[in-house]
Amino acid sequence: MDIIQRAAELGKAIAESEENLAFTNAQDLVNNDEVAMGLVNKYGEARDKLHALMQNREGNQKELKTMSGVIERINEEIGNNPLLQDMLSAQEKLQSLMRNVDRVINFQITGMSGNDSGCGSGGCEGCKGCS
Repeated sequence: MDIIQRAAELGKAIAESEENLAFTNAQDLVNNDEVAMGLVNKYGEARDKLHALMQNREGNQKELKTMSGVIERINEEIGNNPLLQDMLSAQEKLQSLMRNVDRVINFQITGMSGNDSGCGSGGCEGCKGCS
């Protein structure tokens, strides 16, 4: 079996994993909810405005502070939205799986875990071992 075929099988296994299915489902729920999508869009627009202000060397501190406050309020609203919280939680679990897959692959290639103290601060959550 060649490497590309094994990579395709790994990709398929990840696509069919509980973590990916939970994230995809949560993402669909957010995409179909006006309030959640409104918050996502508001956050993106505010982040872009803040970035533009930061790029402008003549940007005034009052504008930066105001826009930072807007982003904080939107973040608070996001934190109070159960659909967005579920999606963010599912996303973190999927990212954790992907980090663990990367660690296992790197270990198999190099014989090293990538740090001196085991699997690192994220631990080996969901890991079946490195061998």
